Amino acid sequence: MSVKGSPGVTDASNLLRGKNDSFPFMMFGPGETKMAHKTDEYVWKDYYFAFFDIYKELILGLAK
Repeated sequence: MSVKGSPGVTDASNLLRGKNDSFPFMMFGPGETKMAHKTDEYVWKDYYFAFFDIYKELILGLAK
């Protein structure tokens, strides 16, 4: 699995309304940009399950 940025657009930008430029915000998840927003959109099962561990590490790391 490789990690890279995606130039896509998301409704998550609505969460930033009323916030200034210093508000910390990050959006990420499993999948590939080339598969997004299509009739047959999908995420590889390995990517999906790998993100359980990534999210868990992120949340536990922030709780410290």
